Amino acid sequence: QQIYPMRAILDPEALRLAGLPSAAKRSRLESLNRQLFRMRDPEKAISLDDAWHLELIGDCPNRVLIGVIEHFMRRTRRYEMALMRERRNVRSATDDHARILAALRDRDLERAAEALRKNMQTGIEPVLAWLDERKEEPSPRSGAKK
Repeated sequence: QQIYPMRAILDPEALRLAGLPSAAKRSRLESLNRQLFRMRDPEKAISLDDAWHLELIGDCPNRVLIGVIEHFMRRTRRYEMALMRERRNVRSATDDHARILAALRDRDLERAAEALRKNMQTGIEPVLAWLDERKEEPSPRSGAKK
C-alpha cells in the first residue's frame, strides 16, 4: 500500500530526468510491450513489465533513484504475480504503456510522465483487491475446519 504510491512519484521523475528517448529506445519499448501483450506466463510477464519500465527510465542520470525503483520492484514482485495472472491486468498494463509511448512519439514528456504516474496508480488496485481476498480466507494454520 505504501510502495505503489511512491512509485507513482519516483518513476515519472526518473522519466523526466531521462528525457525524451531516442527512436531506437522507443522501438525497444514497443517490442517489449508487444511481447508483454502476448505473454501468458505470469512470472515472465512480470519480468517483461519490469524490463519495460527499466528501459523507459534507463537514461535517468540519477542512479540512486533507479536503484530505489529497482528495490521497490523486487519488494512488490510477489504481489505482481497476482496482478499478472489475469489477462485483463496484462492488457491494462500494455494499454497504459501504449499511452506512454504515444506521448513520447509526440515528444510530450510531461504527458508521458503523467501517463506513467497513472500506470503506477492503477496497478495497485488489483493487487489490493487480491490482498483483501486473502485476508478473508482462513489461514491453514488458523485451525479453521474445511
